[in-house]
Amino acid sequence: MGIDPEEVNRQQYAQWIRNHVQPYLPDLDIFELTDSTKTVLVVDVPASEMAPHFVYGGAARDKEQQAAVIPYRDNDHTAWMAEPRIERAYRDRFARVGRADEEIQRHIDFTTQTIAAHASVPSAWFVAVSRPQRPLPRGAYTMSRDEAREVLEAAQTRARHLNPREPVPGPLVGVGPDTRLNPRPGLRRWV
Repeated sequence: MGIDPEEVNRQQYAQWIRNHVQPYLPDLDIFELTDSTKTVLVVDVPASEMAPHFVYGGAARDKEQQAAVIPYRDNDHTAWMAEPRIERAYRDRFARVGRADEEIQRHIDFTTQTIAAHASVPSAWFVAVSRPQRPLPRGAYTMSRDEAREVLEAAQTRARHLNPREPVPGPLVGVGPDTRLNPRPGLRRWV
């Protein structure tokens, strides 16, 4: 049937979600789609690292009665998780967290070994690595190949200026100043 866009209060919907969904869903995107005949309200819920999420609410007849359910999508409709499925969802969440911790440790080890291999004299380093926790929103800006090349060239120039006599350890080591950077789209990033 569609909605009246003048009556939509996105803040009210976002507040309801903040109050009734745990853990919190920070990356919801609420927007309207309109064609010439009707308008619909879209709530885009990206995949969450913190799944499963409880939805808390009360019964219409009894204000004292509170309940919590865990919804999941089953094709084009919403269903509610039974206890074995909830247990599996929590097991999957904890396994994801464990894999993320292992991945971060691998990044730290690689970065530390790379720096140690290129350091000619003993020195102190601060090593920081990161891993995205959530996917980019579907509407996020995507760089063109030329824009990705400009970012890489700027990083290469900055690395040369930091220490002109010796290359700075890192992913740009081995990419000579005359090498034409040729980024190409990979899985979720430029390679």
